[in-house]
Amino acid sequence: MMPLLLSNARQVLCLGSHCDDIEIGCGGTILQLLEANPDTSVHWVVFASNEVRKREAQLSAERFLGKARAKRVIVREFRESFFPYHGMQIKELPVKHLPRCYGRSTGANLYVICKAFKELILLWNKMQTVSHDQEGLFLKSDRPVEFKPAVGI
Repeated sequence: MMPLLLSNARQVLCLGSHCDDIEIGCGGTILQLLEANPDTSVHWVVFASNEVRKREAQLSAERFLGKARAKRVIVREFRESFFPYHGMQIKELPVKHLPRCYGRSTGANLYVICKAFKELILLWNKMQTVSHDQEGLFLKSDRPVEFKPAVGI
């Protein structure tokens, strides 16, 4: 695993399914990163919201990103819990690609490509433990779901 070097970050993309997901999930890391390197630009995107929560999310992002060199906050209003049905709409959102400002491109580096494929295969193997018929994950059920710990935990 590569170590997380906060001092090297120049651009950060934060994605949250719902309002406050970013703050709860990685708020401390973002604050540390901006403290260590205020020259960082942050793109903050929240997908599910409504008018009231949108204002809250924008205000929260502004407070979190106060030390950032540049910030872009986007709050979309997709309906919560319906992402599987909005998948194509979410995927078709316009994306503005920015030129690389720091470092060097590693996209054509064979080592980087192989490492990415290795990580993808490891993730795919982990995902195979989730079954499509597991109640509580994919099927609607009135019965409470019984979770059993994995062996060795």
